[in-house]
Amino acid sequence: MNPTSNVGRKYHVQEEEKPTPKYVVREVVTHSGKCGKMKKLIYVIVLIGFFAISSYSQERDYYKEKFEFEERLQKEQFLQWDKERQEQERIQQNWKKIRLGATKERVISLVGKPDQINRTVGEWGVHEQWVYGRTYLYFENGILTAWQD
Repeated sequence: MNPTSNVGRKYHVQEEEKPTPKYVVREVVTHSGKCGKMKKLIYVIVLIGFFAISSYSQERDYYKEKFEFEERLQKEQFLQWDKERQEQERIQQNWKKIRLGATKERVISLVGKPDQINRTVGEWGVHEQWVYGRTYLYFENGILTAWQD
């Protein structure tokens, strides 16, 4: 063998060492893909559960707000109805206080303004008919002279 010839010689080449990365990414080994499919299934189930809970929570909040609104509305309507009822009772009681000879101002203070006023003017003075629903009050020169109900 020729000392300068490389034939038949085995050379040992030393490889450079590669630097070790700080973070090693590990690959998940799946057994025939079953593990990956199972993870996806679990992920989908968790998402469905989350959205179901979120949807239920939103629906519950909606109905709670709706119930509270309707409750407030009913309370306000009841209070308005009660106020009107009390006013009607007061007026009913005040009708009993009206006497012949009362002035127009006194009648208004007791039962409020009339629905309609029919006025007749002549040489004798001013005659007025005040209409309260089916009740009629008659005034001559500002003094109550008669009523009809």
